[in-house]
Amino acid sequence: MSVVRTLGPSRTKVEDQRLEAFLRKNSMKAGKAKGTTCPYLDEKGCAIHPVRPLICRLYGTSPNYRCKMKVAPVRLLHEDEEADIFYLYKTHFL
Repeated sequence: MSVVRTLGPSRTKVEDQRLEAFLRKNSMKAGKAKGTTCPYLDEKGCAIHPVRPLICRLYGTSPNYRCKMKVAPVRLLHEDEEADIFYLYKTHFL
């Protein structure tokens, strides 16, 4: 099974591998995006939540990745925390 890269360059090879394994384990098929809509988002929410890519984990939680719907946690990450996360991510996953 090959995961269709529908969400742009925000997913790494490691994230694709985790997603593929999750889809196989849960007897799910790889989704195909329509426009900018995530193929794994349905009426119940994120169907791949345990293995969602980093960008999905950050979206709405960071000053530089604010949710367009103005949804946010009680406290946004500080820009230094965001920078640390991206540094660790690039160091270990790219």
